[in-house]
Amino acid sequence: MSEAALHAALVGLVLALAPLTFLTLLLVPAPYGRHSRPGWGPLMDTTLSWIVMESPSVFAYLIFHFRGARAWDAVPLVFLCLWLAHYLHRAFVYPLAVRSRGGRTPVAIVAMGFSFNLVNSYINATWITGLGPAYPLGWMASPQFLTGAVLFGAGFWINREADRRLRELRQQAAGGYGVPRGWLFEQVSCPNYLGEILEWCGWALLTWSPAGLAFAVYTIANLAPRALAHHRWYRSQFPDYPPRRKALLPLALLVAGLALGPSFAGAEDAAAAIAEGDALFARRAEGARGSVADPALADQAVAAYRRAVAQAPNDMEALWRLLQALHFRGAYCGASTEVKKPIFEEGRSLGQAAVDRLEKQVSGRRDPERLAALRAVPGAASVFYWTTAHWGEWALVRGKFAAAKSGVAGKVRDLAQTVADIDPNLDEGGAFRVLGRLHDQAPHIPLITGWVSKKKGIEYLRRSLALGPESRATWLFLSEALLEHEPANQTEALSLLRRCAESPPRPGRAVEDAHFADLARATLRTQR
Repeated sequence: MSEAALHAALVGLVLALAPLTFLTLLLVPAPYGRHSRPGWGPLMDTTLSWIVMESPSVFAYLIFHFRGARAWDAVPLVFLCLWLAHYLHRAFVYPLAVRSRGGRTPVAIVAMGFSFNLVNSYINATWITGLGPAYPLGWMASPQFLTGAVLFGAGFWINREADRRLRELRQQAAGGYGVPRGWLFEQVSCPNYLGEILEWCGWALLTWSPAGLAFAVYTIANLAPRALAHHRWYRSQFPDYPPRRKALLPLALLVAGLALGPSFAGAEDAAAAIAEGDALFARRAEGARGSVADPALADQAVAAYRRAVAQAPNDMEALWRLLQALHFRGAYCGASTEVKKPIFEEGRSLGQAAVDRLEKQVSGRRDPERLAALRAVPGAASVFYWTTAHWGEWALVRGKFAAAKSGVAGKVRDLAQTVADIDPNLDEGGAFRVLGRLHDQAPHIPLITGWVSKKKGIEYLRRSLALGPESRATWLFLSEALLEHEPANQTEALSLLRRCAESPPRPGRAVEDAHFADLARATLRTQR
């Protein structure tokens, strides 16, 4: 089983356990704290039990976080800080501050809590730094992050303040229980649980992940019955307990559920399909014959990404992956012209529709604000880039002159320039490579492509080379442009061609590098 499949299975397990946990705890309150009762097997010190039970959320999360490829990216590090802010307190500060005198907790409860926190740490950290889509810096300006951060911050404060007030009440009652008064306790019996629910609903939003959603759902399933049990206990123990006080403010739970539900509709299915597609696309070189890939794996990856886009049609991360896989299927699997036509037509249509939607969202803004807004949308730069690639391939299938007369060259230029402005490093300086190739290859047609400049094409290709010095495509395109337009630089051009032809393919780009090596060898033969 691949790690992506394991992750999806564990997320599904947590979601499946949530309703079972909710119903069980409604009927049988977990036997610790004020609800302790015999018959649950061996016991251990309550303070130690808290530390043991919660510690995986610190140590395991750190391990899973830093084994990920994006562990040092800015946004995942922000997530790590938020997570540790909660769990360093929950695992160590809280139990040592409470110091339950003589309290005993069933080992079975500790084992279940330990297991859940281990799994929960794995699915959240692994998604954020490895399996999920990358979080660009602009994600922290997205509505999901900002809304989630406010919820998380509010819940964090409510949870800490409620714990502090409860500790003070225990001290006043000489270690016993009393009726909490004032602040949010006038409205609900358990603002500490309300705060924790708000925290993890906020986490689900700001990470925008299936793992975060599973954690939020399970938190509600676990804490809502506990709050109801506390509420009933208070009423049975204290005749003067305020009759209007609610257990957990059901309205807040309803609002949280309504907010999370539609937002995450299909999120788990889409995430699982993306993970499946990523795993298949990573294997695209298996069974390749030199520079020609086996289309079977590419087709399977395309099918997985299509399912993801169907589940989450506005998810740019899912869409750009589909566009990339379609491009690979058309360009590197030995497809005939007739097979290529519908592939690049689909990619061109899907990509342009998404580009049009994105541009509509930022219409009326000046370029700096427009670009900043596009940069903040996860996957937007990649959607623009792969749409550009499909337009280019679509034009080649139609013919350069026919495509140029229909205005395709101008469209490719504008799309590539947007990518260069949003993310110049994308695909080893891919935007400048496209612009350079466009100026080099597009025919000069007055009033249509009069802006084409062979000199500018070489400048763009050199910029691409500076950003992606190991890109075989850039080596080939720059060498061809130099041979055609700057014969004085023939030595440099031939050196780039030989380097492209002789360098071994890189892991992860084996088929693509082999393709450009074949083209470089063909060009070298013409120079003899």
